[in-house]
Amino acid sequence: MPRLSRFNAACKRHWRAAMLSIAIGTMLSIGPVAGQSDAARDAAARAEQSIGKGDYRAARIEMLNAISEAPDWAEARLLQAEIYLRLRDPLAAEAELRRAREFGTPDEQLRHLMGHALQLQGQLDRARKWLTEGPVARKHLAYAQRILAEVYLADGDRDRARAAYDAAIAADGSDPMLWVSIARYRYLDGDQKGAIDAADFAVQLAPQSIDALLYRGELARSQFGLIPALPWFERALEINPDHIPTLIAYGETLGDAGRMTDMLAVARKIIALEPGNDRGLFLQAVLAARARQFDLARSIMLKTQNRLDDQAAPALLRCALELEVDNLAQAEEHCATVLRRQPHNLFAGNLAMRGMAGGSDREMFFALVAEHGLLTTPNSFRLLLAARAYEADGNRPMAADFINRASRAPHRPYILVPEPSGLSELEAAIQASPGDAGAEVRLIRKLLTLDRYVEALRRAKSLQRRFPGVADAHLLVGDVHMLSNRPEEGFSAYQEAGKLRFTFDVMVRLHDALADLGRDEDKAATLRSFLANNPAHLRAKHMLGTAYLDAERWELARVTLSEVSARLGGNVPLLLADLAWAELNAGAPEKAQRTAAQAYRTLPMNPVVTYVYGQVLAEDDTRLRDAIDLFEKAVQLAPQDQRFRASLRDAKRRYAALDKA
Repeated sequence: MPRLSRFNAACKRHWRAAMLSIAIGTMLSIGPVAGQSDAARDAAARAEQSIGKGDYRAARIEMLNAISEAPDWAEARLLQAEIYLRLRDPLAAEAELRRAREFGTPDEQLRHLMGHALQLQGQLDRARKWLTEGPVARKHLAYAQRILAEVYLADGDRDRARAAYDAAIAADGSDPMLWVSIARYRYLDGDQKGAIDAADFAVQLAPQSIDALLYRGELARSQFGLIPALPWFERALEINPDHIPTLIAYGETLGDAGRMTDMLAVARKIIALEPGNDRGLFLQAVLAARARQFDLARSIMLKTQNRLDDQAAPALLRCALELEVDNLAQAEEHCATVLRRQPHNLFAGNLAMRGMAGGSDREMFFALVAEHGLLTTPNSFRLLLAARAYEADGNRPMAADFINRASRAPHRPYILVPEPSGLSELEAAIQASPGDAGAEVRLIRKLLTLDRYVEALRRAKSLQRRFPGVADAHLLVGDVHMLSNRPEEGFSAYQEAGKLRFTFDVMVRLHDALADLGRDEDKAATLRSFLANNPAHLRAKHMLGTAYLDAERWELARVTLSEVSARLGGNVPLLLADLAWAELNAGAPEKAQRTAAQAYRTLPMNPVVTYVYGQVLAEDDTRLRDAIDLFEKAVQLAPQDQRFRASLRDAKRRYAALDKA
């Protein structure tokens, strides 16, 4: 039996079988049946043509016509049920399957479909019973085992899921939907390379499969970024321009890439095809919010009637919109949804804290922080928000402590990802499931936060050897090396991760390792490569702005940093300090003073912010005394920085000369 662990051999064996299967016909087929009217048979034939094009909406309409002509045609009911499943309407599918049973279809011919319908409804126990407690026709066995594997995964039973996938491959390894499902399983398991291999094989099996192309595009987006994903979605839309799931993925990717006009066109098409489509409404709400039409965005999201509230991106939008109208309780609820699903979502945590810190309900703020561990990462922005909340609560000592912590936040907090679970709990999880790479990743990150680098490196290298297709395994090895001041080894490990997943967290690690190695041209090329695929990524654009500062390209730096600051709300102190420096050197000293003052008010104990404010004021002879005070403070905060001392000496000389004059 070909197993998932022998993927490549399985691919080769099943390629010839796949070509034969596709040549004979698709899984969705219905033969002529004596006694049915010509109109019914013609409608069914047109439905099959639509299915071949991936147009299940048109196929559904044709089968409605066929069934209206021949309501007791059991095979037509089966085909319509499968169409409903493709359209993710499991209730309608179940109803058609029950009618097919009434008209004499044996359970072994529909068991796979009934299990699928129940699985999509979330009725996992009933789905499992249908899929296991009775025979399944051999031609449907791969389908049934695929759905059974997904049921087991939903239950958290990975071993049985793996066995079900093996059984599905043995039954029919030429089913592209099986390999799409395997790709999803591998991706959720952290095996990026295995997921890509499976998705590529699905596309190889069925180059016209919209499902395979769509998921391959989703993988391309997570692997390399927004722009590389677009051709996959466009290829699927060439086959069926009206395929709504692909249109949704395409529209969201266009929006994230900053192509708002194109995103609007896609959103309008989705709504035209399916009025009231929740994801189409979400896209329109995003556009309204980005245009700062917050009332319009809220009214659009209300039309979804909370059906998207358990999904991260819509919940994040709802959080931001509720904060705009000071509806803190609703905002906290939506941000908490995101943080439960994505506990390390930096933007969600920052947004939630920013909104709650500005409100009057301190108890809600501190409860949110405690529940989601939002202060376990040394994040200066969050620490400042906590300081503001403590100050508003009258607790000045705690506020001062958090301001000091914010000023001392480390340069690379991304390495110390918080892990709330205890060490013994994590070790027990690994013993209970030895093949769970995710559990080992969490344990190693915990060891890093405890400064146990030797043990962390040993475990990380073991994980890297056993799971070479898991990007996090390579990242962890690199993180340990960087924390141990070994940038060459860190860079090599990050390179391996980048081959599997070139996301921001990988790019910034490569960028920092190259900076430590003095490879400035390679550092700049790495950032450019990421921005080419993710042109609207704000944190990367901030990095680009600082690169322009380093190159003394002042106007480019000013424009870039102004855009980022405006998008982030104009209240990020280190970003404001960079912007002030750009404005000063671009010939806008008055703007620079206002910007630097705002940064200093927000983070007065940060040596860099203090120093930049001093530099800006030093350009104005009437503020030179204030600049000296700031330089002295910067030297006290960071006595090892020779730039601060040099600027202080120069300012004192100038001040003495002015005094004599």
